[in-house]
Amino acid sequence: ASTGAGAVTIAVPDASMLGKVKIIEMISGEHDVTLALTNVQGGSAATTATFSDINDALVLVAGVAKWHVIGESGVVLS
Repeated sequence: ASTGAGAVTIAVPDASMLGKVKIIEMISGEHDVTLALTNVQGGSAATTATFSDINDALVLVAGVAKWHVIGESGVVLS
């Protein structure tokens, strides 16, 4: 969770998390929040995801050593 503007990085999934789904959604706020995609692959090979509006969402599934993008809505990938 993050409040206000800022940057967030999610931890690398471990083997016990294989196949688990992570949904990241902006539910409140009026400032952009940037997610560093250091431990994420797929989507558009972006390095960041910026959430700027309520309901922006990113859906990830855990692999062995990375999160894989399986869906996005309203999130700006760059």
